[in-house]
Amino acid sequence: MSANRLGIILVNFGSHDLLRKNLAVLDLQQIDALVVVVDNFSGHQERAQIQSLSQSQNWELLTPSKNLGFGAGMNLGVEHAITLGCTSFVLLNPDVSITVSALSKLHEVGRHCEFTLLSPRINRPDGSVWFAGGQLNLRTGRTSSQFAAEQRGPERWITGACLFVDLQTWVKLKGFDLRYFLYWEDVDLSQRCLHLGGDLQVVHEVTVTHTVGATQGTQGKSPTYNYYMCRNRLLFASLNRPSSDAWQWLLHTPAATARVAFRDGKLQALTHPRRTSAAVGGAFVGSWMLIRSVLLAKRRSEKTPQPLAGPSRG
Repeated sequence: MSANRLGIILVNFGSHDLLRKNLAVLDLQQIDALVVVVDNFSGHQERAQIQSLSQSQNWELLTPSKNLGFGAGMNLGVEHAITLGCTSFVLLNPDVSITVSALSKLHEVGRHCEFTLLSPRINRPDGSVWFAGGQLNLRTGRTSSQFAAEQRGPERWITGACLFVDLQTWVKLKGFDLRYFLYWEDVDLSQRCLHLGGDLQVVHEVTVTHTVGATQGTQGKSPTYNYYMCRNRLLFASLNRPSSDAWQWLLHTPAATARVAFRDGKLQALTHPRRTSAAVGGAFVGSWMLIRSVLLAKRRSEKTPQPLAGPSRG
């Protein structure tokens, strides 16, 4: 076992077939990599399938009794990998196809980057770009993920679909924030990294393939996706943005909610009203979180004693 052992961490939720297709085919002994799978409970049949697959592949399997969410699952997996001697980690979605050479290259680049989160360039199966660098409009909360030019400054984020992080960076950031449960936790992690003086980097010479939505089946985005995408945009604002920005984020919330609700097309939104109502419900809950944070901040400022005025000079 090397002194800089790589841990590959995946959170599974009903996706054992994707793990068999995308991960079980790799010869990870070439790079001395350890696989840790956290199986968020989705049913007894899936649990039996992932147990069998993990045993056949000599993967480390953690089996919480409930669905912990993405961030908590990843945190649990990384902590387990640390106890087994890993000092570098690739956090990977089950629907991402990666090669041993890509893992090795990410590992090699990451070893020479201090306090940095790294992602490869991520393409769809048809070769089009899915992620080449995330942009975040800090005034409105609008995100994009196909910005290929070199980026600097604070309005950036790195996707958690395929993310390299070393042990020192992980410890400094304290992992993902559990309040998100699902979605936007990678934006939050990225922003905290930048705020603490770290950096984000896309390794464009490394390319992986993301079968977008494969973990959700063939019926389009789920109500769970719609709810948390809309809620967590505003949760992020309540945790990371000053109160002066809150109204701009709220003002852009109807358009942001519509983009999520209509992502699979307006016909899908009409024929699956639960998805649309989940998006609206998430936006409502998130709006209340943001408004409450603004009110609490105002109350705290009002309770803070103001310095006494000095003697006048007249």
